[in-house]
Amino acid sequence: MKQNWELTIYPAIILGVFTIFTTSCNKDEVVNDGIMTSTAIFNEDLSYGTLSDNDGNTYKTIEIGTQTWMAENLRTTLYNDGSSILFAKTVSSWKGDESGAYCNYNNETQEDTIATYGRLYNWYSVNTEKLCPSGWHVPSKSDWEVLVEYIDNTDLVGGYLKEASKAHWYTPNSHATNESGFTALPGGARFKGGSYGNLYYYGYWWTSTSYSDSGAYAIGLYYYDADISMNGSNINSGYSVRCLKD
Repeated sequence: MKQNWELTIYPAIILGVFTIFTTSCNKDEVVNDGIMTSTAIFNEDLSYGTLSDNDGNTYKTIEIGTQTWMAENLRTTLYNDGSSILFAKTVSSWKGDESGAYCNYNNETQEDTIATYGRLYNWYSVNTEKLCPSGWHVPSKSDWEVLVEYIDNTDLVGGYLKEASKAHWYTPNSHATNESGFTALPGGARFKGGSYGNLYYYGYWWTSTSYSDSGAYAIGLYYYDADISMNGSNINSGYSVRCLKD
């Protein structure tokens, strides 16, 4: 497992990553009508459970060893106490917020796309301890390490976690088999300055573990190899979230 303690988002000119930068927003927020449908491709040989959040979204869940994980990226707009998470749509609201906030990648409004890739959350929302449905939590650094050790602590472990398809990952999606059922998808990121990048190319997931006043650990999976990284990142960044059963 890669452990580079400062998360690096490589420039598009180096890796050919399609990165969208935005300084203004013209689209309206999607209204969650309870019929958002993910197009993720799950492992048909495994048995999945289900989980619902306060928004009425339903997710597949998967048992991996002694742990039970969400098999989809979180997309709630409500904390588990029913209160609203701030929708930080504009660059100024994202940069200026020091409380929990979420956004849709590049202000996406298509419900099925949001259902598939999930929403992006800053670490302040993670730190409320109310982001996941009741009985679930944002996994710690140690929780992720348990997952990696159980599956295969080699440079192929990311392949066992990634969706085994090029439908949602940029080619080659190296060594992706989804043998674990985790069905990791590349939801990209929102950077601390408010711009977006790396949808289809990289997936980043917050842990609940901080290491400084401005940094917390995040997990990374990539289209070009099958490894997994655990890196430090600025808490104003926007990443995907997976929840783990208590």
